[in-house]
Amino acid sequence: MWKVSMVCWISVLFLGCGEPPATSTQVDTRVHLYLTDFPVDDAEVTRVLVTFTHIDVYADATQNWITVVDYGSAGRQFDLLTLQGGHAEELGAFDLEPGSYSQIRLHMTPDHVIEVNDGTGVHQFPLKIPSGDETGIKLVGGFTVSGDGPTMLTLDFDARKSIHRNRGQGYMLKPTIKIVEVVTSEFAAKEIHAVQGGEVHLLGKAELRIPPGALAVDTMIEIRKLVLGAPYTQKTGLLSGSVIQLEPSGLVFLTPAQLSVFYDPAQIPAGLRRRI
Repeated sequence: MWKVSMVCWISVLFLGCGEPPATSTQVDTRVHLYLTDFPVDDAEVTRVLVTFTHIDVYADATQNWITVVDYGSAGRQFDLLTLQGGHAEELGAFDLEPGSYSQIRLHMTPDHVIEVNDGTGVHQFPLKIPSGDETGIKLVGGFTVSGDGPTMLTLDFDARKSIHRNRGQGYMLKPTIKIVEVVTSEFAAKEIHAVQGGEVHLLGKAELRIPPGALAVDTMIEIRKLVLGAPYTQKTGLLSGSVIQLEPSGLVFLTPAQLSVFYDPAQIPAGLRRRI
């Protein structure tokens, strides 16, 4: 078994003199919201068509809901079965003020469609959702917009757990949706399914590739950039931002996983010799 330590780092030793490059003050508050789906077990199901009307987020600073995506009363339809196997489709992109947003609320139309091939042909049946167009579907968990880079969120609409067939009532849709990936310039978190494996990317800084079967159970993997203060930087010889923390601590892989950490040589002050 292969064990990942809690903190991995690139050491860039200060073996000379020089001033670190100036940091950028450019503000980037763009948020990208994506939709994906975990595979459905039922081989007879050929399409699952769901329709969203609008999406809200809850701003902690103002304690108000903000509509960030609005498809109008007709809504926008997605086929969940095309969003499996690592595929995703963008729900929308929008700008938000830097800060914390603790909830996401999805509004859907009350009627959706499931398509089934039962051997005699392809048939479409209605999928009914209770109160989907009234109160919306609130997701557990939130995100933070830092302002120094894009924020990317991926929602998993788990059709396998959401579709129920009741005798005499037909197909019912009780949406099971959760945030499975958050990526910013300083933090990345993604739920990796043990059977499928997957990748976690911290934009331009690190990536972890996990093969199928390397995890014993589905696991939320986190990569975080740690910013070192000046005294600590001078003492250790590490450049600020060169330390990457992985969670959960003590994670054990059943087969090897690959961790890559990136750095920009242009960010190394002139006159310094690098040692990795």
